[in-house]
Amino acid sequence: MSEVKVFYIGDKPVKKDTVAGTNHVWRGFGSYRLVLEAAAQRLCDFPTVWMSEKDFRELYEEDGADAATGLASLPVVDAPPAQQVAPQPEAADQHDATPIKLIQEAIRKLDRANTEHFGSSGAPKIDAVREQLPEGFELSAKDLNAAFSEIKDEFRV
Repeated sequence: MSEVKVFYIGDKPVKKDTVAGTNHVWRGFGSYRLVLEAAAQRLCDFPTVWMSEKDFRELYEEDGADAATGLASLPVVDAPPAQQVAPQPEAADQHDATPIKLIQEAIRKLDRANTEHFGSSGAPKIDAVREQLPEGFELSAKDLNAAFSEIKDEFRV
């Protein structure tokens, strides 16, 4: 059986496979590992966590997919212990939920059956979402992923 690249698209700095039992570890968003096809299919059942190379390049090519995949060559190290830090008031003021809501509404307007709107993994394509957003709205792959992860259950078949 051949191996295929599976990309991690979640927001954790380090992600271990706890789904397919490969014991592979991904180093943050955009990193990939070679896994057996059967394991890749199982991992890609979680489209907001992992996706195939084809889907990753389709969805994130404008946001530097080639640069992000370079992370895969870095050694995986244990994440440092989490430190308890009190939230800064100015940081809380800067975060506004409105952009996420706008992105979610744009995703909901897309046609689930249209392959130009959604990839085979079930994730929305960034260009299709951008077309639904107000002109001048800056949409990053990270923002799209965050918005979709909150509403992904609405798109389950």
